[in-house]
Amino acid sequence: DRNVVESISEHRPKIDPAKEIDRVQSAGVTAFTWHDDAYPILLREIDDLPPILYMRGAFPHGTPSVTIVGTRKPTAYGREVATHLAGELAEAGVAIISGLARGIDGASHRAALKAAGKTVAVLGCGVDVIYPPEHAKLMDEIAETGAVLSEYPLGTKPEARHFPRRNRLLSGLSVATLVIEAGEGSGTLSTVKFALEQNREVLCVPGSIYSPASTLTNKLIQEGAKPILSTRDVLEELQALPLTETQQELPGLN
Repeated sequence: DRNVVESISEHRPKIDPAKEIDRVQSAGVTAFTWHDDAYPILLREIDDLPPILYMRGAFPHGTPSVTIVGTRKPTAYGREVATHLAGELAEAGVAIISGLARGIDGASHRAALKAAGKTVAVLGCGVDVIYPPEHAKLMDEIAETGAVLSEYPLGTKPEARHFPRRNRLLSGLSVATLVIEAGEGSGTLSTVKFALEQNREVLCVPGSIYSPASTLTNKLIQEGAKPILSTRDVLEELQALPLTETQQELPGLN
């Protein structure tokens, strides 16, 4: 794709565009720019959108989506909630966007796959780099039926500074971000801030006032985030939001 070559040439002058395209194609990866139809429509609306996206699999265009984020060390409650909500949302035809991290992310991806739904993982490293290492099989399964996305070139290692930037894509790919368990000082807060800057909805699952894992989620609810008590609550929020031109109507609520 000439657009990809030109964008790589413009934004990554140290890379030989022709060699990079060959490397991407031989790895079974697709690279595309904001000029391409493959570029997610909701991501086009954000500030600082990435000029190039690298993808394994196929992005579920036209499907309503929810971003699910939370702590890497969930309680049994948090893991159960993530599994329950992500699974039922996926069954209802909602794509689950998350970051493939340990904890809430992994539980959400797995639940969507188990429900035979669509899920997308957004990485803070190259799509050919497995991180965390124990999610190698999960990453392959996501790529088989959904997509693994990154703005970083192949071979890019998962450096700490990449993840806060990655979070703007997590919130940008959905009309709503759902937070399930996040403590004080959690990196989840950067995703929430990006969602608010992008004029996207922030939804939170409340937790025990005695649980450090729910400090941030409870505080966000106190500050005006929508409390989520069931899958129905999420679907009602999605139905109340304006659909983009490529999104399908959600199934009616019973």
